[in-house]
Amino acid sequence: MIALRARDVRLDGAGLIDVRRSVHRGLEGPPKSGRARQVPLTPSLKAVLSLRLEGLSVDGLVFPGPQGGFVTRDQIKHPFWRATAAAGLERIRIHDLRHSFASQLVSAGKPLPAVQQLLGHADLRTTMRYAHLVPDGMADVVAVLDEENGP
Repeated sequence: MIALRARDVRLDGAGLIDVRRSVHRGLEGPPKSGRARQVPLTPSLKAVLSLRLEGLSVDGLVFPGPQGGFVTRDQIKHPFWRATAAAGLERIRIHDLRHSFASQLVSAGKPLPAVQQLLGHADLRTTMRYAHLVPDGMADVVAVLDEENGP
């Protein structure tokens, strides 16, 4: 999100974020996987980003630092920790939100390849760390074998 620019946020239709770049140690480059991906926006996130993009140039950073350049880890984590403390939550890392995103999708029964694509994992084995959260639906899978008309 540090490298997210206004042109990467598409509010038309259902809404998408184009993940094309990342920032590592202050340098902008391709995403970690080396491949761009799209992440759909929820309606509530679409509304928030719509307000955030008002008056922003297409090349403008959606979440700039105080001097207008890339925000640093410390500029993100300390306000985030204050906000979580104020909300009565335990201290977590920003990256934990990514794990929560994946865990909630898998727990809701969403397919691991879809979660892989959203997270930008190059290999499904990386996404498989969430497989233990797949709802226990194996009985439903094999139940088709006893159905009157077969599978």
